[in-house]
Amino acid sequence: MPVGTNKTEYPKMIPSEGGLHLKNTILWFDSHHQGQLSFLSSALEVKDALFPQIITTEETAKLIELYYKKPNALICQYNRPFSIGRLRLELLPSGHILGGASLSVNTIEGPLLYAPHLQPAKIPTVRAMQLIKAKFLILGAHLPLPQAPLPNRKREKEKLLEEVSSLVQQKRWPIIFCPSLGLAQELTHALSSMLLPVAVHSAIYKSNKIYEASGVKLGAYSLYVPKRSKQKVTILPSELALKSKLSQISDRPYFLVNQTPLSEEREGIGREFSGEYLLTLSCSAPELTAIIQQVNPKELYFFGHFAKQYADYFSHLALPIKTLFPNDQPPLF
Repeated sequence: MPVGTNKTEYPKMIPSEGGLHLKNTILWFDSHHQGQLSFLSSALEVKDALFPQIITTEETAKLIELYYKKPNALICQYNRPFSIGRLRLELLPSGHILGGASLSVNTIEGPLLYAPHLQPAKIPTVRAMQLIKAKFLILGAHLPLPQAPLPNRKREKEKLLEEVSSLVQQKRWPIIFCPSLGLAQELTHALSSMLLPVAVHSAIYKSNKIYEASGVKLGAYSLYVPKRSKQKVTILPSELALKSKLSQISDRPYFLVNQTPLSEEREGIGREFSGEYLLTLSCSAPELTAIIQQVNPKELYFFGHFAKQYADYFSHLALPIKTLFPNDQPPLF
């Protein structure tokens, strides 16, 4: 089927630099600056604190408040439909991070599912992904080269944990650099489940407490204090590996865990790591095939940096596929 890229081919969604806008409504999607009301899919989508009123989960609102001021939020629970004007909405777990959600919207033209991040893998610290049938399916295209296979997520995680365990048995205590939100909590849970002593950076510690307050059991861990955490597996934010030389942090073994294949965490780091691993928080393009089949849309949309690549990859599907790219100027409403 042909891939549409012109604005006139957007029957439902209007893209702009500020997010996506549902045509002829007040509803935006992951917009931080524009519109009256925006659905926020996860705390990972937050780049600054300038929000309109948002629709989101309680967990996402609490995570945002850790780093920014309290958002003007309409708090909604998963699987509890509600109405805004003529729109009927429902939040579904995305399997992405704590509080991550997709949004189902019943419109006049038919049901729409906005799912910017989906993770079908079973992650103990996250509520499992849910889907619903929809006429319009809008997916995020976040991972490059959709035709290239990614490492198996489960095996990557098992390899990392095996290597960490082996080092601990040798009385060598590794430091793991990873994103502070999402992966850090998953690794805290995994390492503590192995009964390994774990210390986490203060930024990770605060997020961990939000997870635990939401009912997620992460196990035993402590706050990282350099002089008192030398004999603990330590989890630090990725950006610390960029801000200072690794040798100034410690002479212990280092691991880097990325959430995307082309990760900014790796750029600018001179020293080689003991190991580097990829644990994606969003599913790859091949994994989306089963998701698209389950939702069974009549129209499929992709947005994000790699939307054109994803549209080409799925061009064999027997349904219209459209890419949503922002115009040179954001639309005014």
